[in-house]
Amino acid sequence: MLIYDFENFVNGWRSQFARLKHILKYLHTYPDILSKLHFDSLIKPEELDSYQEDWVRSVSKYEGLEKDFFIPYWVPISTDALEYFL
Repeated sequence: MLIYDFENFVNGWRSQFARLKHILKYLHTYPDILSKLHFDSLIKPEELDSYQEDWVRSVSKYEGLEKDFFIPYWVPISTDALEYFL
């Protein structure tokens, strides 16, 4: 059984994860557009590690259909719902 934790995630996706932080920083420079899209809960780049660590820990506990659907390398980008992932 593969144990997938935050350290494994970072080791496998380091460069892509770093780029995602830059993308989030850029998106935050357009608060009016985010608001018009009703996307006011975008994670801040400095919070991304914490949210991703929580996500990887949560998804590793899933069983059944959830385990088959949700993937540890998805990155949630919303602070209040698990609806938006990259």
